[in-house]
Amino acid sequence: MTTNIKKESKEEVLDKKFIENSLKTLGRRFGVNEAFRDVVTCIAYSFANAVDKTEDRENEYLRIINKYEENERNLFPQILVALVNEYEKAEEPIDILGDIYEELGLTKKGSAQFFTPIQLCNVMAKLTINKEESKKKIDEKGYINISDPACGSGRNLYAAYSELLDSGIDSNKILIEGDDIDLTCCCMTYIGLSLMGANAIVNHQDTLTMKRYDTFYTVAYAINKDLQEIIAKENKIEEGIEV
Repeated sequence: MTTNIKKESKEEVLDKKFIENSLKTLGRRFGVNEAFRDVVTCIAYSFANAVDKTEDRENEYLRIINKYEENERNLFPQILVALVNEYEKAEEPIDILGDIYEELGLTKKGSAQFFTPIQLCNVMAKLTINKEESKKKIDEKGYINISDPACGSGRNLYAAYSELLDSGIDSNKILIEGDDIDLTCCCMTYIGLSLMGANAIVNHQDTLTMKRYDTFYTVAYAINKDLQEIIAKENKIEEGIEV
């Protein structure tokens, strides 16, 4: 699976507005909801297959991308560039995909799906994360982990990760874990954590029954063999991600 990222042109600014307009363009034939799901799935699968390639992800990626005409397919890598641009200029935790998801009215209100405002997530992170306690945990077991069993678009995880970094905690000693039954939510969270450079594991699973459908590892985690070794010893298992 390869993705050719087109360079930003002088005439076109690849930013959040570009993503929104591109999704509306892609949604003309399939609907904006399906277009959003297709875009985040393809981006997430591209990232994940660079770490641990699976045939199921590859086949699904090809099925999705081949639905679109060439000019539409060209928007996918441009959307990724726009996402990277937004994260590079951000000075505090952001959730571009979650914001767009809500602004386009794509949340599943019938399933009581809603995302906690990022400002509230930031406040909760500041209230619950203690610098000294965090360092104590790292001294005890070699790392600190933050988890969310219903991560949604990942806002609580982004805020907690950023607060730990602001507290002077080494990113290589932080493990972020997110779970959600909604694949689109898993993909949004995984993309966000990947672009933040976090050591993270995102599980597409039913947290109540623990039925797991897929697991996504960020590149940062995949190359962090020291952290993997600590976790493997802690759980008394032999595991590692081959890159």
